[in-house]
Amino acid sequence: MNNTAFWTEASQYLTGGVSSSFRVNPYTSQPLYLSGADGAQIFDLEGRPFVDFFMGHGACTLGHNRPEIRQALLEALELGFFAEFDNPLTVELTK
Repeated sequence: MNNTAFWTEASQYLTGGVSSSFRVNPYTSQPLYLSGADGAQIFDLEGRPFVDFFMGHGACTLGHNRPEIRQALLEALELGFFAEFDNPLTVELTK
């Protein structure tokens, strides 16, 4: 599905087809929907790559989908969600 067709569908469920007004491109007057991201690149619904100069609103300063971060997240998920208690990783992080 291309971006414009998806925008039409998304507009049936979200005001303006977006969950935030910041997602509307001021130059095209429509949002860009993504199918994925890797490193410094983001990919639109048709798979076209773009360099993410916006850095995911600043939240992706390390890039998208970095293998070492993905691995660390998977390992943390295997431990379960217990943010209220310390574990050996707490000390490892502080080192």
